Amino acid sequence: HSLILSDVVGDEPAVIASGPTVPDPTTHADALAVLDRYGLPAPEARAHLRSGAPDTPHDLPNATWEVIGSNRTFLDAARTFIEARGLRAVILGDTFTGEARSLGAFHAAVIHSIRTHGTPLPPPVVLLSGGEATVTLTPGAGRGGRNLEFALALLTELAVTGPSLRGVHALSAGTDGQDGSSPPPARS
Repeated sequence: HSLILSDVVGDEPAVIASGPTVPDPTTHADALAVLDRYGLPAPEARAHLRSGAPDTPHDLPNATWEVIGSNRTFLDAARTFIEARGLRAVILGDTFTGEARSLGAFHAAVIHSIRTHGTPLPPPVVLLSGGEATVTLTPGAGRGGRNLEFALALLTELAVTGPSLRGVHALSAGTDGQDGSSPPPARS
């Protein structure tokens, strides 16, 4: 029986850590389709996939698993912690995906709407969300990771849309403890 901690959107056991203890739903035909889609020659891989070698196991009758921790579990615990301290907390969702910069701008728009119009919720409120942000690297890209990019986009957008950041606090964190190439911040 596998006890699984998930850090992927959707908590699909075959995707979490590449699913080492669950049946593999993919086939050799799937792998060949990926090679074709991206125009990858890979002659040795293609030969192996076409050789008649058996696929990975699709049925593991004795394998059982349970997701015991996930993005949603973390968000629910954070909401409980915050509400126990007398603050209102709302989970916007746990399946946000896309560029960290775009997600930061979206969250800034929600915060701006709350501060200026009281919609969708009146302040004060703690907004919680989760998902899997990405960062598209450009040549000469600097240091950092998706959490830093999200936070900078959020703050930049808030600075443009509102006269003051007073009362706005932001935390962007990864449940896996990594954020790209950034070292931990220095304490002052």
